[in-house]
Amino acid sequence: MLTEIKIEKLYPHPQNPRKDIGDITELAESIKNQGVFQNLTVIKGGAGVPEGVDGYTVIIGHRRLAASKLAGLETLPCSVAEMDEKEQIATMLLENMQRSDLTYYEQAQGFQMMLDLGETQTSIAEKTGFSPATVSRRLQLTKLDQDKLKEVSTGRQISLNDLESLNKIESIDKRNELLDKIGTANFDWAVKTAIDNEKAKKQGNAWRKVLLGAGLTEIDNFWDSKYTYCNRNYLSFNTANPNEYTRADDEQYFCIIHGGVFFRKDEPVAKADNNADKSRKEQEIAKQKLEELEAASKRAYELRKEFAEGIGNAVAKKHFVDIVTFAFYSGAMWGTAWVEDEDVLKLLNLEWQFDEDENSFVNYADVEDVVKKEPERMFWLMIYENTGDSERQTYHEYWKCKHEENAELSALYDILIKLGYEMSDEEKQLRDGTHRLFEKEDE
Repeated sequence: MLTEIKIEKLYPHPQNPRKDIGDITELAESIKNQGVFQNLTVIKGGAGVPEGVDGYTVIIGHRRLAASKLAGLETLPCSVAEMDEKEQIATMLLENMQRSDLTYYEQAQGFQMMLDLGETQTSIAEKTGFSPATVSRRLQLTKLDQDKLKEVSTGRQISLNDLESLNKIESIDKRNELLDKIGTANFDWAVKTAIDNEKAKKQGNAWRKVLLGAGLTEIDNFWDSKYTYCNRNYLSFNTANPNEYTRADDEQYFCIIHGGVFFRKDEPVAKADNNADKSRKEQEIAKQKLEELEAASKRAYELRKEFAEGIGNAVAKKHFVDIVTFAFYSGAMWGTAWVEDEDVLKLLNLEWQFDEDENSFVNYADVEDVVKKEPERMFWLMIYENTGDSERQTYHEYWKCKHEENAELSALYDILIKLGYEMSDEEKQLRDGTHRLFEKEDE
């Protein structure tokens, strides 16, 4: 039913998912000159109307209501609907999404409101038009510190990928801690570090269960002088499987560190060679630092790769001269023989075809169709693949924690930065040799 209702009888819905209606000055001026072209949707009474007052709660049209008040209108065209509370919130949420882009914080709050009213994730998806996966990911945001989430959602330039990458971290406390870094160059690094640490903790727990079951005793300090070394001193999480562990005769104690397990036995009555002990201790410290340095280099590679593969055609087109320059420079300096045929097919999202004699081939027209859609981006992807970037591209010597210049990797970082990449503090420290894991000159 469409009717004119006095503005003084119209009240905003207190649970409108859009918390900030934004600047309405321009809209108010338009309404003053041309009037309201679209009616509001309201319900009789409702949560917005004060007790004992004859009025209507606005479901759709909060910005129009505020702008009309500013423009000095006395009445507004309204469609009076009948909705229960769940339908009201679902309608407001969908309307705002379609018209004015709710923040991710507001989306999460809206979905949570619907859950609180008895909806399920499936029914929320059906009523709002979002996919079940999107509903689930947004609801993960409600587990975060809401004051901090609201602050970073409105005060910083952050992406949906930033927020959803937090969901990869199991610890809610850690997610909240990393909200402080979101929107900064160090955020992606911090997220990957947290994920790596959680993985290492799971690996450590798996090893702990096996080793305790095998009769070993866990110790906190594997450098304590009352212990001595075993024949098999160390096992790395990267190369050893706890399910394949067999206890050696001399293994009595174990100590789990980030990345692996150290084994110990009781110190014999006859004191061991102190110089030998010192040497082995230094070797173990170096091994531990090297594994941490390799893990840091791997994180750096993963960040580079994710950024490089995520570059859109518009960015590639804007920086096409830079990309071509880099292609010729890197080709002249280091050659271009890194890309395998399977890697090229993966870039094109194509598969081998086979003729009657089972000979493999690719149709030129198929390649052309893919490239035509995003020519600059496809060129960039081929150039990036040609760099041979991998986790073995590092700023340290292969078997040592000693800084080593890497002109090829630095050139890659330079072009990535031109394309919009932001190096984290740790990456900068790896590049310039100031990282804490590098050996000092006097070591």
